[in-house]
Amino acid sequence: MNENKKVSIIIINYKNVEETIHCINSLKRVNYPNYSIVVVDNNSNNGSVEKLRDIFNNDIFIIESYKNLGFAGGNNLGIRYALKFNPDYILLINNDTEVEPDFLSIMVNSFKEDSLIGMVSPKIMFYDKKDRVWFGGGNISWLEFTGKHEKNPEKVNRKRYITFATGCCILIKREVIERVGLLPEEYFMYFEDFDYSLQVQRSGYKILYEPAAVIYHKVGSSGGGNKSEFFVIQSTKSHLIILNKYRKNYKLSIFISYFFFLINSILKFFYYLLIKREIRKSLGVIRGIKEYLKYKKELKCKEKE
Repeated sequence: MNENKKVSIIIINYKNVEETIHCINSLKRVNYPNYSIVVVDNNSNNGSVEKLRDIFNNDIFIIESYKNLGFAGGNNLGIRYALKFNPDYILLINNDTEVEPDFLSIMVNSFKEDSLIGMVSPKIMFYDKKDRVWFGGGNISWLEFTGKHEKNPEKVNRKRYITFATGCCILIKREVIERVGLLPEEYFMYFEDFDYSLQVQRSGYKILYEPAAVIYHKVGSSGGGNKSEFFVIQSTKSHLIILNKYRKNYKLSIFISYFFFLINSILKFFYYLLIKREIRKSLGVIRGIKEYLKYKKELKCKEKE
């Protein structure tokens, strides 16, 4: 077991400090000895930082962000700080999770199998239904240009190489961060993990799914879940960002994906409007497109400077 390898664990907190406390207490019970915890508070302004300091004192590192940097930006703030202490691995983990005591030991040990492994992803179960798999490995859907969770019951229990790892929990080799870079910050939330999975593989690294390492996820605590207005807006915007970003690299795939995006957006709009009678979510599709167009305009202005 590579117990001499140093792991820096990055957790984002944003206005749900009780979840973060629960996550930290769970992590403090792991059987892996060489790790540190860095909590990035994404400008909660609700007493979260003070509460964390009172409870954990010097057991964790706390970084206060001057604004809500989103998922990628917040994690990158933590990664930059952690790299000062020369860790061998960086673990990104959602604050709405609970872990098995041996999950980190298993994930670290997995890197010994192949020097080209750049990231390891665990099996992620639903927190409230611990016998149900939320993430059992994932793959890139080239038709929709997005990451898809594996649904095959046989595959979710098999160690294998995958093409998409969810940002809910990823163990990243330091070498990968030095070569590939930090998480892409053009996404406030959603699709940054898909983009990073793509970049890691384009740089020659593999992503390993390790089902023996298990954590539990309170799905939706961070962003309201895939039924929230926030999710509709941000996922719509972020999907358009990634389609535009890679339009020259994967021309045929992106062309097809735009078609799927258009059809899916129309269906979502009318589903929320006519069937669910949720006007705000229906309008969230349009708002997401508008926010993307605003982002694209700002991007062009920066390119001209």
